[in-house]
Amino acid sequence: MSSTEQYTTSEGQRGPPKGTDARTWDKYELDLAKQYKEFDQYDKEQDALRKFRYHLVCSVQHPIMTSLALEEHSHVIFKKLKERLCPTQSERRRDVRQRWKSLMEDPPAKDVGIWLQNWENTYEDVKELGILDEESAIDDLIEANEQIDPMYTRVLEIHRELDTNRQGEDRDTFHQVVSKFQKRYKKKPPVHKSKYRVYH
Repeated sequence: MSSTEQYTTSEGQRGPPKGTDARTWDKYELDLAKQYKEFDQYDKEQDALRKFRYHLVCSVQHPIMTSLALEEHSHVIFKKLKERLCPTQSERRRDVRQRWKSLMEDPPAKDVGIWLQNWENTYEDVKELGILDEESAIDDLIEANEQIDPMYTRVLEIHRELDTNRQGEDRDTFHQVVSKFQKRYKKKPPVHKSKYRVYH
């Protein structure tokens, strides 16, 4: 074995040449441990990024969000997420108004339950931004449901007219009206017919 030939560890890792002093050997081992640590850290970061991309696509159903999974660096993803999820006040108001308008104009073609849940979620934003008062929001909700079940909607309208003289806790809240529709549709699911769901 020549003086330049290297030792091989039990794991197959080549070490310093034979005859290397202890100080150089210790430095080699420290450098090797540092490399292993860096490789391990890199692998963990890549694994975390893969998982983050996966959960991003699965949890955010929006074309813009889904495209973020193609980005190569996490800081780019977070920057674009901030731009998307932390808009200015005017941008947020415009987005919430558009969501509310879509709920009114597009009765569900499939899942009424999800549609009603979207009403509740969007109403929280509407209320927070002061876009509509609760009574106006209820009017819009009832009007939209009229395209699904006009008979039951009319019953609710009559009850609301009788409630006009009530105050405070006696009056139905927005969420209570949503709950009434949920119970109605759960008890008697709407039947798809033409553009809207209706009851026979």
